[in-house]
Order: sequence, then structure tokens, then C-alpha cells
Amino acid sequence: MEKVYIFGHQSPDTDAVTASISLSYLKNKQGLNAEPRVLGHINKETKYALDKFNVEEPKYLNDVKLQLKDIEYLKGVYSNKSNSILKVYNYLTEKGITGTPIVDDDNNYVGIVTLKDIVRKLFDNDVEKLDTTYFNVIDVLKGEEVLKFDEEIKGNILVASYNEDTFNKNVKLSSDNILIVGDRHEIIENAINSKIKLLIVTGNGNIKKENLESAKENKVNIIRTSNDSYRTSKLIGLSSKVSTIIEKDNSKVFKENDYYDDFMEASKKLKHNNYPILDSNNKCLGLIRITEIAKKNNKEVNYEISTLPKVLYGSDTNIVQTFSYLVDFISKNFENYTLSIKISNLLVRNKCHLKFSLVVDSKYNNLDMYEKDNKYTLSNKSIEYEIYEKLIDLQRGHNFISKDGSKVIFEFSLYQRQEEVKEINDNEEIEYFDASDKNVLVALNSHNDIRNLSELLMNYNVNITTAGSVNELNELLSSNKTFDLVFLSEHIYGIDNYDIKNTNDFKKAINKLSLVAGYKLEIVLVTLNDYQKENIEYLTLPISKTKLDDILVKYLNED
Repeated sequence: MEKVYIFGHQSPDTDAVTASISLSYLKNKQGLNAEPRVLGHINKETKYALDKFNVEEPKYLNDVKLQLKDIEYLKGVYSNKSNSILKVYNYLTEKGITGTPIVDDDNNYVGIVTLKDIVRKLFDNDVEKLDTTYFNVIDVLKGEEVLKFDEEIKGNILVASYNEDTFNKNVKLSSDNILIVGDRHEIIENAINSKIKLLIVTGNGNIKKENLESAKENKVNIIRTSNDSYRTSKLIGLSSKVSTIIEKDNSKVFKENDYYDDFMEASKKLKHNNYPILDSNNKCLGLIRITEIAKKNNKEVNYEISTLPKVLYGSDTNIVQTFSYLVDFISKNFENYTLSIKISNLLVRNKCHLKFSLVVDSKYNNLDMYEKDNKYTLSNKSIEYEIYEKLIDLQRGHNFISKDGSKVIFEFSLYQRQEEVKEINDNEEIEYFDASDKNVLVALNSHNDIRNLSELLMNYNVNITTAGSVNELNELLSSNKTFDLVFLSEHIYGIDNYDIKNTNDFKKAINKLSLVAGYKLEIVLVTLNDYQKENIEYLTLPISKTKLDDILVKYLNED
């Protein structure tokens, strides 16, 4: 079974690594051959967590280049080898393509047929031999089933153009003959008695009752068509199986796991337009057309970033996800576009409007937009756009769409709080003590803050547990584990609308959390603000190592 690698982002933190390990475990249980990997070197916090639980460190994956399976191509585009040449021609015309892979009944790749191959067949007009099916002949000739004994029809084609006496005298018929004939009963009788493979009666000619009875005894296949003998002889060749004209050229074939860059380099040398795509078992998946790739990948991205806040109040993860889902939506709904991205910050009363503006300049898009009150709305929202809008709502932001000629403008704003951050100078030597018997809970709303604080705590060999949401915090507090110290973001709990700046409210919040835990919690508030309130232990961001050491000595150092 083909192996699947599961990994997180390029700079792996504990969340990304453990998620890769967990998902790999689940997928293996479900029958998938999965293996966790990392795209970069793991940090101290992650290594500590893996060692703590005796989990093997995932191997480093140094290659995540774009593969053919990662790009959009014509999936499910292929034709069965038993289809008639005419049917394949109509299929190419319908799809608007110039070639198609040919497969067998088990979807194994057999070859490729192009319009050139079909045109060559038409000009060659070789109707001496036929390899087809009874159904194909009926389909191409728009014929009528009279008698059918065989699925497969193979033999030499003859046209009864002579008079009856001359034909019966000079032409010797056999079981491998396919005869095209009009209303000539003596020739028909002779053909049936010769037990030919197939009799095609043109011009909707009648067949005598006694000849039909004889045909049943001799198991002669019969088809009747309204076409005259001349037209029938011209069309009959197109009823041949497409497998009779396929081109078996493995140089045109690529696997879905082949790298996109390698494919493009090879295609420049081969100079074809159509390339079948196969899986690892030689099963055909579809078709890549060079012209389509060139059209879909003609994209240009420009960006401009103005002044940004020094510290973001919201979740950096949510902001990245919001932006990513919108870009994903754009890439799937526009062709030949230029994308200009502008990120700006407008500061108003210690709050900022973090504004993202994405301008898409394209002549072609798949959007169904309608205007209402000078605002544009999408009627065909995809799952990417639905998630994008939901993320905006969760962050209490706003989004809207506008147009300017060929440009479609997507904008969204997220309200942030900005605080001035003082420079920290931690040159003082710190004597780290051993706190390996202590348990510390780090519950912050930013992954970056969790990582930074955890790395500092590792110097004390303390046992670290992290939480990035309210639910995780409550689950950990209500578990059997006891924490000697809790680092708590003022925003992760919401703190039931308690005013943290108020000493009494803060005490109420601590009491409520202590009730959840079942014991009195020692809580250190991690905040952007310097409250300087009595009985409120806090760390300001960015974290001072000396300030952190003072707190740890106070609460964790028994000496």
C-alpha cells in the first residue's frame, strides 16, 4: 500500500507535531498506511513533550514539492477500449478536448487516442476488416436489431454491389464475412446459408420469412438500417472499437505522484498536449492538457503591507486561517488573474482596524454576484467562502465585496487592540533551579505566547501542560491532575465578564476556576497591561526572564 505522509506547518510547534502523530495513528487504524513527518526541526518544548510520553520523534521530510495530484486536471476523463471510434469522437467533441486515454473494463490504461488518429482513420477509409461489437454497429448505423447471437463482431467486410447472379457466382462467402446488402433476396439467402458473421440489410429492406428462419438455425446476426449501401459502407468503419487505432506511447504517460516541475520539463521535450495520469496501480485517473495548465496557472500575486500593530490582541491562527480560506476561494474561481494584496492598520483610540484588501484582476471568473444597496453578494458560495465568513463573524469583523471594471475586490477588517510594548533587557544572570516535581499549566490564547513561555519554563525542568482554548482549560482543571501554578491569559476564559482590572472581580474569577479544579489555584495573569493591583500576580508581554524567575522562585522553589 502506498505510504501517506501527514505533517503540519513548516516551523513545527507542539500542536503541529502532536496533531500529525495523532492523525497518523487514526488513519493507520482505518487502514491507511500513514506516517507522521515534520517539515522543520522541532523545538525544545516539543522534544520535551515527546520524551515525556516516550513518543518517537517524527522523521524530517525535506521534500513537499508540488505533485500532479495536487493540481487541477481533467479527472475521470477516459474512454473504454470497446467504444466505437465514432462514440469516442463525439466524446472528444463534447468535452472540448483533442485526446483521451483509453482504458479496459478494470480501468487499466491501454493507450491514448487523439483527433488526429480518428481523422487519419477517416481518410484511410479502410473498411476491409472490422473488429467491433454488435451494439457499436447498431449505434453507428442507427440500426435495428433483427437477430443477435454474438456480442463480438469480427470479420471481413463485403458490399453486394453486383447483381445477384454475378455476386453469387463470383463471391465465396464464409463465417468470417460481414455483408452489406440491399433488398436482394437471393444474395441474402446465399449469405445466410454460408453462415456469415453479420448481415446488414440497408434501405430498411425486407427479409423473407423463410430466410429469417434459416438465419435463426445458422445463428447469423442481422441488423437493418435506413441508410443506403453507400452510406453504410462509409460509416461502418467508425463502428470499429477504438482500441484498433490507439497509440501505445508510454512516454506520454505520467503518474499522479510525479512532480509537477518534472512533468512540465518533460512535456517541453515531448511537445504533446494530452497526457494520461495514472495511479500507482496503473489505473487511469484522467487527463492533463498543457493548454489548460497554462491557462489556470497564469496567476500573479502582488502585495503591500503598511504599518501593523506591534502586538495583536486576537488569535494569530484565526487571522491566518481567515486569509487562507479567502485566497483558496479566489484560486478556484478565477482564471488568468492578478492578485494584489494590501494589509494595513488604522489606529483609533488604542484599537486598530487590521484591514485586508485583496484585488483580483481577471476577465474570467465563476462568480454569481448580485448587487444590493451598493454592496455585492455571492449567490454561489463555496465551502471555502462559507468558512471564511464564519471566521470573520467569530472575530467580530466585517467583510464586503466590490467591483471596479474587471477587478473584484474582497475586503475584511478585524478589530484589534494595540499596546505599546517596552523593550526588555534581560542581561542579568539567572540561577535556574530544578522544579521537575512541579506541574505548571500554560493557558494562553496565542500559540506563539504558549511556545515562548514554555521554552522559558523548560530551563527549570518543570512539567508543562498547555491549553489554547476555554474548553481545554476546563477539561484540564477538572481532571485528576493537580497544578502548582497556572499561567492564564486574561482573554482565554472570558472570565464570565469579570473586570480583571478590578481586584475583587479577579478574586471571584480565581475562586470560580478553583471550584472547577477542586482546590485553590495559584494563578499568574499573562497580559499586555501593567495593572499594578494588589493581590494580582501578573506577567506582561513580552515576558521578562527575570520577572518570570521571581514568580517561579516565589511559587515553586521550596528552598
